[in-house]
Amino acid sequence: MSRTIKTLCWAYASKKEIFKEWIFGMVEGSLAVGKIYIEQKEMCTLLDYVDRI
Repeated sequence: MSRTIKTLCWAYASKKEIFKEWIFGMVEGSLAVGKIYIEQKEMCTLLDYVDRI
């Protein structure tokens, strides 16, 4: 997304509580997805290690 659109979204969100919640929800969702990705990556590494034994 372009910087202008992001800026407009943030400007609008700062005025609208619903949009604030929506953006925070998206951020939390992104963090959750990132955490799952990291956990899966660690699990894959662990499985690779077990395969080598």
